[in-house]
Amino acid sequence: MLKRFLKWVLAFNWTLIGILMAFSAILGYIGLKKYYDSISQPHSSLDFIYLTVQLFFFQLFFFEGGFVEGQVPWELGISRFLAPAITAITAFKTCIIIFYDQWQLFKLGFVKDHIIICGLGEKGWQLAQTYRDFGNEVVVIELDEGNDFIQSCRDAGIPVIVGNATEPGILLRAGVLRAKTLITISSDDNSNVNIATNAKDLVNQNGKKPPLNCFLHIINPILCSLLRPYEIMADEEDSFRMDLFNVFEISSRILYKEFIQENLKTSKVSNVLLLGFGPIAQNLIVIIAKEWLRFSESQNQKISFTLVDREIRQKIVTLNSKYRELERFLNFDLIADDPELLAGFSSKLSEKEFSQIFIELSPDTCALTTALSILQFVRNKQVPVVVSMERHVELSKFISNPKLSEKFFQNLRIFGIGDECFSSPIQSSKEQIARAFHEFYVERELVKETVDRHNSRFLPWEKLDEVLKESSRLQVDNLGTFLGKIGCFLSIWTHETFAFSPDEIESLSIKEHERWMRERISQGWTYGETRDDREMKNPNLLPWEKMNDHQKEDQRKIVRVYPQILSRAGFFISRL
Repeated sequence: MLKRFLKWVLAFNWTLIGILMAFSAILGYIGLKKYYDSISQPHSSLDFIYLTVQLFFFQLFFFEGGFVEGQVPWELGISRFLAPAITAITAFKTCIIIFYDQWQLFKLGFVKDHIIICGLGEKGWQLAQTYRDFGNEVVVIELDEGNDFIQSCRDAGIPVIVGNATEPGILLRAGVLRAKTLITISSDDNSNVNIATNAKDLVNQNGKKPPLNCFLHIINPILCSLLRPYEIMADEEDSFRMDLFNVFEISSRILYKEFIQENLKTSKVSNVLLLGFGPIAQNLIVIIAKEWLRFSESQNQKISFTLVDREIRQKIVTLNSKYRELERFLNFDLIADDPELLAGFSSKLSEKEFSQIFIELSPDTCALTTALSILQFVRNKQVPVVVSMERHVELSKFISNPKLSEKFFQNLRIFGIGDECFSSPIQSSKEQIARAFHEFYVERELVKETVDRHNSRFLPWEKLDEVLKESSRLQVDNLGTFLGKIGCFLSIWTHETFAFSPDEIESLSIKEHERWMRERISQGWTYGETRDDREMKNPNLLPWEKMNDHQKEDQRKIVRVYPQILSRAGFFISRL
């Protein structure tokens, strides 16, 4: 009941208070003038303004209580009650806001395993809602006290600390030493890096366990991709785990999974039309190229792309400089024209058969207009047309109406970037690799006839116990270090087939087994002749030299397929 009352008070609009205040002041001014004219006591306009202000401070409330004589005009009668009431409401609301904010901040001292979001733009607000909806306690740090989303957070019961998140004191106030996750998503890469660096120093100084997961937003998607292998290769701290992410890159992965992946496996992706060659389109091409290397039976087969953009030639040169020999696997038909003007390439739409059409244009209204125009050309060809937009504008919601969509827009899909990217908690690159290791483990174990298929360790990643997920994450945390010791590194692109030498396989197998033993022993597992998950016993909990050949070979088999496992997450192994 109290919580509902507080929310009602907080939701009481300041604009409404301002309107009532102005209305009361006007009535008060008119009423005071009428009153003093009626008793033949003329005053100046400034006097009436001064007296009107006094109405708000209870000084002219008792007009008929001995202070004045005569009848009070109705305007003044209303104003002398309304004005002090507005003052009382304003004071009460201000006190409630101060109390509510202080109460929320006081509670932070007892919150743990929460999510800290630094930066309250539209993306930060969407993330705050998503993590809260997934059952997490959320704390937001925002520099601008005039940010419109602060009130939205208050209404949602999400505490906001107004301050500079790069300052260690602010991070400590937000409970960074007790938090589960820190997300830096301000509008400046330098600020995001500074926040992450200061958080890392704080948790390392205090030896935080379990580690703080830090998601660092890099605005440039290509830079984010290029930095990611170095992030994974870096030595892991016991108290801090950092992951890079980019909104456009996440969008590309979602688009690939929803519209390309299944068709790519069955070679149904023949010719893709991209209208606009922004960051989402560029990342989508790279993802398709990587996956095509995995799925295609012959590297002589190529996927064709028709790319329409005013600066397409320069953009392709830039992309090729970062992903060399990309055109060995993909065919590009470049049209240097404005994607919004269909006249320049309408003949292509008639001549070619496209398997998919993706549109990435700015602003959103241009993207939607182009999509509707394109539908006229491909309506009878059943070609999916996907248009990416910063947000679902009202017109796109109208188009998404089930009745209209089924009749006129069945091939059109509106992809709202913010809505799609942040509909679930962020999944980092390391999380993707950890997931790939788990999926490989499940596939390998389930082919065995004696295995218990109902064991919880074979559940899909989304339903997997957090302890088992963390085990896969720890494996990834050390992977970069182990590869570096044998002269290898992770990359985001290579067309060369990689295989470990026998000595490298042996070295990696021993290192991974020793790491796994330390992890299991720290959790309370002990050696047992047969595996018993309930009693926490495992027959592999032996030093490498005491393991039999069969046990050692099981570990070697896993190491041999590291390149294939990593490729599932979009990474490749190369030699220094």
